[in-house]
Amino acid sequence: LARRLAQLGDPAGIDQLVLRLEQGTRDDQLALLEEMTAGLQGKRQLPMPERWSAAYDALLQTDDARLDSLATGVALTFGDQRAFARLERVLSDSQAKTEVRQQALAALVKQRDPGLPPILQQLLNEVELRRPALRALAVYSDPRTADLVLEIYSSLNADERRDALAMLVSRSEYARALLQAVAENGVARNDLPDQFARQIEIGRAH
Repeated sequence: LARRLAQLGDPAGIDQLVLRLEQGTRDDQLALLEEMTAGLQGKRQLPMPERWSAAYDALLQTDDARLDSLATGVALTFGDQRAFARLERVLSDSQAKTEVRQQALAALVKQRDPGLPPILQQLLNEVELRRPALRALAVYSDPRTADLVLEIYSSLNADERRDALAMLVSRSEYARALLQAVAENGVARNDLPDQFARQIEIGRAH
């Protein structure tokens, strides 16, 4: 029932789930959050329930990492800025586990976090997160991105270069910077696969 109510996204039903979260035991909260998470799959954002702020505050006071993670994921769907800030801190923490940081990155990209580009640009310097950062940068239009990627291009391995090129051809402003780099021999012409070259031509035509 909890999963179905979350799938429907009806404000009254969501309000009832949040009320149950406030009143439930730790096991109840975990079960509800797991079902809410499943039901909210594919939904980018819903209106924040009136009681969510207090419920989230209470959930964050626990020492249960699973409960914290599930609650923060649901909070993102409600547009709770505290959740965005928490995951941005996790993503920026070079001491955190790579898997945890990757999960934070995926959640923030899904919600199109507007504060993400500067963090992604910093992650270009971290080998373990460079490829997901390159892929995520394609989601955003940021004036610094193309130059930063082209600055490190020569130091990238083959897989990273492919991700970098895919990102650079994803937007017309990035593609223009890429073409300039090719003209100046910063990127070898034969690095561009045929499909990327065609994508640039299509973009220029439009």
